Amino acid sequence: MIDDDWLKSTNAPSHTLLGVGERAIYGKVAAALKMRDGDIAVFLHLVGEADNVSISVAKTYLPAGRFAGFGEVYRKTMSMTAALKKFGVLDYFRGVTRCTTHMPSKADARHLGQPATVPVLLLESVDIDTSSRPIVYHETLYAGERVQLVIGGQPEGVARS
Repeated sequence: MIDDDWLKSTNAPSHTLLGVGERAIYGKVAAALKMRDGDIAVFLHLVGEADNVSISVAKTYLPAGRFAGFGEVYRKTMSMTAALKKFGVLDYFRGVTRCTTHMPSKADARHLGQPATVPVLLLESVDIDTSSRPIVYHETLYAGERVQLVIGGQPEGVARS
């Protein structure tokens, strides 16, 4: 949920692409995408900002076999939804989200502009296509002192239809 006063006082959210490539995946990333350890995934590394202040660091993975060249398409669109549409994924849903606290690495703390001794919120999520196949795995770290997460429900001030 985003507060109306906050929206009026801020710039639009933005993000910076730190890196794009392909890499072998293992463990929970491979399991989340229903792939085998060592399979290749497209990898995106992003920093999310609001009012030029870093609020998140995201590591995103997609199956490279299905999304070969996704990184370059994403670089051009800077939009997950627009890039997925170029690969024929016209609609997708959040399959699962897990939220825990986590100690950031020195690099992640630096990207967030906070001490490495301050915990962050870690959201692990899997997006699925309309056939319930996993298509995207995200690990997003949030600077807990700068964000509020609201899961489910209806934002205040939004009419229900």
